[in-house]
Amino acid sequence: PNGSLDAKLSELHTRGEHLPLFVIRQAIIQVSEALSYLHAHNIIYRDLKSENVLVWELPTSVYADPRSSVQIKLADYGISREVLPTGARGFGGTPPFIAPEIIQHAGKGTYTAKVDVFSFGMFMFEILTCRLPFASVNHPGNLICQGERPSLSVQEAERCSTYMLDLMSLCWSQDPEDRPTM
Repeated sequence: PNGSLDAKLSELHTRGEHLPLFVIRQAIIQVSEALSYLHAHNIIYRDLKSENVLVWELPTSVYADPRSSVQIKLADYGISREVLPTGARGFGGTPPFIAPEIIQHAGKGTYTAKVDVFSFGMFMFEILTCRLPFASVNHPGNLICQGERPSLSVQEAERCSTYMLDLMSLCWSQDPEDRPTM
């Protein structure tokens, strides 16, 4: 691999740049397919963030050929868990990527694979903006439990397609039942 996705996003953010939309689309598809595979095998990943996504090929120039290859893979399955029919328990993940149902019950309540869908929404924010959600907040979990979500600047929102913004918004719904299935 050529490092982690968070390092690439940080470099772009430092330069005031962003990933080309075709790269964002491919990254979103590849990560969603990986989560879908895990969920089909009754596994919750529980720590989705760009730091846990390894990069093999990732064009970062806005002038990159849209036919360029994008290849990324999930890594660090250390806190992944098998989901029982009754749901999963336990506290795991990285603020601000942790779903509200884990935070509210301090990991003692049961939850489903929808926690990964919430994290996927935050991952989408991260890859669309090249910045961490709630980067300047000390305790993002409090905001997440209150239903707050990070906001995009007008320029960031204008760069994105409506379906990407709608998907991101659905993924980080407060109620897990309102989130899509991977």
